[in-house]
Amino acid sequence: MRKLATLISGLLLSATLFAQTFTTGKPEDAGMSGERLARIDNVMNDYIAKKWIPGAVVFVARNGKVVYHKAYGVTLR
Repeated sequence: MRKLATLISGLLLSATLFAQTFTTGKPEDAGMSGERLARIDNVMNDYIAKKWIPGAVVFVARNGKVVYHKAYGVTLR
């Protein structure tokens, strides 16, 4: 049990040491098309409507800039 706790602690520590910080930016500033990224909405909403998936979170980053981040589906409170 002690080895498992040490392993988990080590993984958490390494995750914080190597974590990358992201800032938000416009897709065009990162060399991506905002118009093409907007197509993700149609695909995700179609998958949810067809009940292929209950929900999803889409996160797209390039060169340390978040260019697209959105959650789809039902949120429970």
